[in-house]
Amino acid sequence: MTLYEAKKREKQIGISASFVHFDAFQEELDFEITFNVVVSNFSFHYDFGNDSTIKTAINNVSKHLVPGGFFLVTVPSASTIMTYKKDGKLKNKLFETSFMEKDSNGYIFKIIDTMELGCIEYFIDKKKLVETLKANKMQVVYTQNFFDFIISRASLDQTCEA
Repeated sequence: MTLYEAKKREKQIGISASFVHFDAFQEELDFEITFNVVVSNFSFHYDFGNDSTIKTAINNVSKHLVPGGFFLVTVPSASTIMTYKKDGKLKNKLFETSFMEKDSNGYIFKIIDTMELGCIEYFIDKKKLVETLKANKMQVVYTQNFFDFIISRASLDQTCEA
């Protein structure tokens, strides 16, 4: 969601919110604080447009993690998207996906009735990601397809307590 769309939604539903805008993929950030965990849910893939944005994003995460901290990332599955493309399932009542020029690793994703314009997203180059993490003294600890992760957790007999 764009900042414009977030502000528009704020007015539509009648809430009061504050928005801070910065680009963690292109700007070197220093919040002068470190965290045990940094989370990026379905947003990290936007930085894979070029090598510079990948390095900047990982550097920003790395400098804000305590030693031994965790960076939790969820990104769209390239194999799932390509299966949808092969099966002709790039559009339904919730979303629409289209592809850019042939040699691009990007695609355009649009959520129906939420995003007026689609946004460019990128497939994650896992090799490049691992190399950049290592260069920042970070390592991949665990990977799993998001849907498989959710399904495996949903089958566990667990209750959540507040």
